[in-house]
Amino acid sequence: MVIVYDETGKKGHQALRTLIGAGFKEVINISGGHTSLQRHERAVGFNNIQIGLLPVEKKSIEVEIKKTGEKTVEKTKDFNPLIVVDVRTREEFYEGAYPGAVNIPLDELHMRSNELGSKSREITLYCASGARSAYAQRGLMQMGFTNVKNGGGIMQMMKYR
Repeated sequence: MVIVYDETGKKGHQALRTLIGAGFKEVINISGGHTSLQRHERAVGFNNIQIGLLPVEKKSIEVEIKKTGEKTVEKTKDFNPLIVVDVRTREEFYEGAYPGAVNIPLDELHMRSNELGSKSREITLYCASGARSAYAQRGLMQMGFTNVKNGGGIMQMMKYR
């Protein structure tokens, strides 16, 4: 058996197709690559393998104060800007997505909600028609996220781009 993976899962799939084309019978691609393995290790863990985990980068809002003459100017760095989340499947996402969107399939949203940052972060969700994103919106709000919008379907999102 041959197991292939890369950082994100894209090249792993190509390697799988190449190996199968070369005559290998038992080839498995780890969907989502090393990134997916790390997320699984953090969330659930593994029984038979060890995954080297990269440190989680903490993000927060910093306030920088500058004095200009007699005025004090406060400048805020927002490390949790608007995020657009595509809750469709990976396959749907790879067929085309809103520019800059991240893909967190609806079935994984609860488990991966920590990737969204602050619970007050502005989040816009979308899917194919708006139904899954409406369900995702309700779920995130039940988890305590306060600034979640349903962008509807991908066509609606692209219309207002």
